[in-house]
Amino acid sequence: MNGRPVRSRKLSNSAERQIRERHVRRMKQRRRRRIIFRSSLLVLAVAAVLMSIIFLTPIFNIKSVKYEGNERVSVEALQQQLPDILGENLFKISNNDISRKLSDIAYIEEVQVQKDYFPAEVTVIIKEKIPCATVQTDNGFVIIDVQCGVMEERPDKPEDMPQLTFYHESFDAFKKDEEAMGELKKFFGIASAIDIAGNITAIEVLEYNEINFQYDGKIDVICGSGLDLDQKLRLFKAAVNNPSFTSNAHGTVDLSTPGKAMYNPEVNPGSYKTEDTEPSDEEEKDDKQA
Repeated sequence: MNGRPVRSRKLSNSAERQIRERHVRRMKQRRRRRIIFRSSLLVLAVAAVLMSIIFLTPIFNIKSVKYEGNERVSVEALQQQLPDILGENLFKISNNDISRKLSDIAYIEEVQVQKDYFPAEVTVIIKEKIPCATVQTDNGFVIIDVQCGVMEERPDKPEDMPQLTFYHESFDAFKKDEEAMGELKKFFGIASAIDIAGNITAIEVLEYNEINFQYDGKIDVICGSGLDLDQKLRLFKAAVNNPSFTSNAHGTVDLSTPGKAMYNPEVNPGSYKTEDTEPSDEEEKDDKQA
């Protein structure tokens, strides 16, 4: 402008180094973005191929369905609930779908599903509800489980099933009595846990929700109140398993006194005590006179 030459300003070494470093960083970022982009395309391509193999080829079509744990529920009943599973793609059928369809069967409590991929197979593991008693109603009989839930309705009385009776005017009235239902559920739970439920042939719920039952069709058991019911039933089991208690014994076992199992036979009257219960001389005398 005034005729003087323009001089270029020389950068310092540190400034030049900063510029080079910025340039290197930009180049690395561009290279990294290209790598990520190409890797993403590769992953998508591989995923597309795998999805095609999984869903569009018969490799993972279900070849067989196995059932385990079902004793009361027939395979035919299970297959009726899952009519369209065989031949379907293993990945399209979820475990929840199978469990939900089978939960409609009243005798099923829980379902576990296991999948094998080579070959494509499904194993359905069934946990069944335990039928505990039958109740007579106006329309026939119902079978109830350990939670007093109705499992089945039928016109005739089921064989080998203890019949439940109660002081209520009807089964509907009994179900509305929460206290009575609670005591019966507790009884069912303990009897099942200590493995005497299978030998019970009749159950009676009395007023004040006291429970009596018949064992093996020949021993009438008086439980009394629900107080210490677990101890009472375990004491009874120990009593009937004692060698001195013969297999053909008939009579009554009174558990209403805590810690004692008083046996009153129909023949040869006497008293029966478990080993952990020591009767007094006076008690023995009273029982022999009974």
